Amino acid sequence: MIKIPAGAIVPLPTTTTEVTAPPSTEACIGGTHTIVSGETPSIVAKKYGTTLQKLGQVNLHTKGYKS
Repeated sequence: MIKIPAGAIVPLPTTTTEVTAPPSTEACIGGTHTIVSGETPSIVAKKYGTTLQKLGQVNLHTKGYKS
């Protein structure tokens, strides 16, 4: 699990078939993301609308994180 930097955009789930609210474009206050097979830090940064540099900064002490 890696940290997501504050200000990143949290995407809506893609598995739901019913939309009950418009997508949020508000920045989050930080969070976490569990890496799945095939994901790279670049993919995660793009998914959350942040930079690889910011992702690396907030995960500087996250065990196993490599940018």
